[in-house]
Amino acid sequence: MTDTTADQAVILWYLHGCTTSHFNLSKEDDEHQVRRRQQTCTQTFSNNLVSLSSSRIADLIIPPPAISQLSSLHTIHLQNNNLTSLPMEIWSLAGLQELNVGYNKIQHLPPEIHRAKALQELFLHNNLLTALPSQIGSLHHLRVLDVTANQLSAIPAEIAKLHLSHFWVEHNLFAVSPPQREAIDGQQHNSIVSCNNQVLSLVSICAQTIGKSTQDSGFSILQHLPSTIQYDLEKCTRQGLICAICKVLIFHRGLLSLGQSRIAGMLVPVSYHCCSQACLSKLLTRTPSENITDSGAYDHLATSNQIHSHRASLQIRIASDHDTLSLERARTL
Repeated sequence: MTDTTADQAVILWYLHGCTTSHFNLSKEDDEHQVRRRQQTCTQTFSNNLVSLSSSRIADLIIPPPAISQLSSLHTIHLQNNNLTSLPMEIWSLAGLQELNVGYNKIQHLPPEIHRAKALQELFLHNNLLTALPSQIGSLHHLRVLDVTANQLSAIPAEIAKLHLSHFWVEHNLFAVSPPQREAIDGQQHNSIVSCNNQVLSLVSICAQTIGKSTQDSGFSILQHLPSTIQYDLEKCTRQGLICAICKVLIFHRGLLSLGQSRIAGMLVPVSYHCCSQACLSKLLTRTPSENITDSGAYDHLATSNQIHSHRASLQIRIASDHDTLSLERARTL
């Protein structure tokens, strides 16, 4: 008998169209800490739109050989599930334009998000994200970004480079706002401030020097380093922090600074990371015109309409967890 309450694992592959195979997941085996799978059904989607909302999905798998065959897949709906992470392969789907993973339990997005070059609409609302990767600023076609109701304390400054038409950040953990930019004689004053008078340790300075050398060599010398250093450098590489000044990969926790930036007409807290004290000093002394301050022209009426539409879409989500969020539906309200 099929368990209608069990979490599911779903394999997304291709067979005469986008195909999903569904498996019920048993509870973890206490001895081996594994979850057994029992196949329940297979679905085929013929319109290059995969809708798997409200399906109790806890694990999504995309076999690497299927990536090239799924190149025409343009929309994936995964909202209202139990996902804690997304497969790395999802960012390599060349045709993916819309991804909705709202109402899950996702805690982290990888730097590899930059591979999703065609992505235009990304819905991440109502998850457990504490940070967004700076590489999201490389998604030049992204026009819609919803990070409502997560655990974000700031937005990566790189997002301000995007030309977003819809951007929603309500109900996050933004702490005390950084100093406001006050317009005086048509100029904006720099509001970027360093956090807690940070000073790099000698270990961090060495890690940055070694890491940059390995990066410059194409990581060919990495295998000759002690295993502990290899592990630390690879961990920082996966973290994917980029210096706001010299644009190199940061091989330590980074020197964090907070500021504000106008994105899609809204002034939001943004974070900057620097690889060295010298870069941090340059960031703090830059003139306002040198800092990222806006991602496009500010249309007060358009922004008001966007916020109103988003409020309506939030009401739709709260009213029924089984409704599929649609940007077009929100626009008509």
